[in-house]
Amino acid sequence: MEKLFLALWLAMLAVTSGEGGPFGLSELQKKTVDSIVNDFNSNPKQQHAHKMASVRSKEEHVMSEGKTVTLEFILRPTICKKEKFQPEKCPYRIGRWQVCVACFKYDDDVNPQTLDKFWDCIPLRSHTTERKKQQQQKCEDVKTEQEPMIGVFSFLKSGPD
Repeated sequence: MEKLFLALWLAMLAVTSGEGGPFGLSELQKKTVDSIVNDFNSNPKQQHAHKMASVRSKEEHVMSEGKTVTLEFILRPTICKKEKFQPEKCPYRIGRWQVCVACFKYDDDVNPQTLDKFWDCIPLRSHTTERKKQQQQKCEDVKTEQEPMIGVFSFLKSGPD
């Protein structure tokens, strides 16, 4: 039984290591992570820059409106101050690990634009099941395709006076 799990794990590792970058992220997933890290690092309360340490899960789905990206990853502080941050030159430092959940919807274009997004980073120890449920619900809201409601607005506005 253990050999079967080891074989499956090695097969999964071989499949994912062939994808782009050290974390096996697609270009759209990298764009999502970069957006979150930039937003997180722009917080004036943070003195040190943060960068992604590992990926817990990743999904990318094609929809009629474009693509959705869902990621869960670990964000860690570095020894570098935000003003002089160069991710490839900044090693991690001891500090609070953040678990980040991101759900982005992009249009289907050559240069994808963000249509909707949700992200949430909380300390690793604070990642409760209740918070996880809230995050999943907000991600579902981002993923949900909105059917065009042609005429609904004009119908509602033209009601009796």
